Amino acid sequence: MTKNTKALKDIRSFCIIAGDHSADEPGSRIIRALKDAYPECSVFGIGGNQIAAAGTELLFHSRDTGFMGFYEILINIPFIRTMFKTVKNAIRTRKPEGILLIDYPGFNLKIAKWAHRRKIPVFYYIAPQTWAWKAKRNKQIKKYVTHLFTIFPFEERYFSQFGIKTTFVGHPLANRILSTEYPLLEDLHLPVDSTLPLISILPGSRKQELIRHIPILKDTVKILREKFPTWQFVISKAPSIDDSFWRDLCGDFHIPVYTGDVNKLIANSSVIAVCSGTASLQAAIHNKPMVIFYKAAGLTYHLGRRLTKMRFIGMINILAGQSLVPELLQHEFTAERLAREIQAQMLTFSQRTIKRVQIEKQIHQLRVVHSSDKIVELMVQDIRT
Repeated sequence: MTKNTKALKDIRSFCIIAGDHSADEPGSRIIRALKDAYPECSVFGIGGNQIAAAGTELLFHSRDTGFMGFYEILINIPFIRTMFKTVKNAIRTRKPEGILLIDYPGFNLKIAKWAHRRKIPVFYYIAPQTWAWKAKRNKQIKKYVTHLFTIFPFEERYFSQFGIKTTFVGHPLANRILSTEYPLLEDLHLPVDSTLPLISILPGSRKQELIRHIPILKDTVKILREKFPTWQFVISKAPSIDDSFWRDLCGDFHIPVYTGDVNKLIANSSVIAVCSGTASLQAAIHNKPMVIFYKAAGLTYHLGRRLTKMRFIGMINILAGQSLVPELLQHEFTAERLAREIQAQMLTFSQRTIKRVQIEKQIHQLRVVHSSDKIVELMVQDIRT
């Protein structure tokens, strides 16, 4: 990025709001790129450990703000109002040159509306998935967002048709995973045999997800162990889940627990059983056989089914427009079904050359080099316009 003395004085303060755990890593990369270009810039807002480590003063930590589902949002309305008031007061006081919103549309679009009225440039990264549901949000995005940065190629075409200034900047996971060489299984220090099949279980990163998923996953492992005694299992624990909650829920789940970079585990897995979300895309980028599962609260599921326009929930299936990997949702997500699908993936995926090539094709399109630098450069251009 081209720098000059005037430019360095231009960006003195910046706000970031990344309320979801999954936004922490990509958000931190953007903040680091911003601070590389503008070392004196003060950054504040909402994020996780990585965003804080990149030099951001946190008003709230994302472990306390990642609400999932209609009911959870409803019972947390007083806290959400406090968040909104605190963020507004900080923006008034610190007068940032711009605001970067990452995902988290229910909260962030309200901030966008408020900031737009005060003529503060608003940038949005990881766009609300209005192509799946809540298309009416496109009017809000067009009116209140200065520049929208998308992580999927088709989104640039989709949002542009509504007159929204949009740039595809690549998917942060694709850039990072495909450029990294991951260590061997032996280096992960897990009590497993590297010569035997390994099934990794990625149950989710929210407490509500774990409460619904873990009992089914326990029964799944029991079924598969009885049928395939040499198969090994490891479960990944997200850093956002506190140890006491995990022990209460998973204390009798007698398989190794992995707490490191989940990509290292995925890279060494034979099959992944994965909760729908970011982790399922990570598994797809590694081009590993997987089964996607998800069970929501009853009200959330039924409302979601009525509102969504999508046939699939897994992003790799959405990108391809077809079922490249199996999905087990709600009542279909049972121990028996999951055990059968894991068995099928273990025994046949390596022979499914066409599907593996199709997955690789979809993932290749997600790469954009120097994505964070590009985002910073585009934001600065818009701020100076």
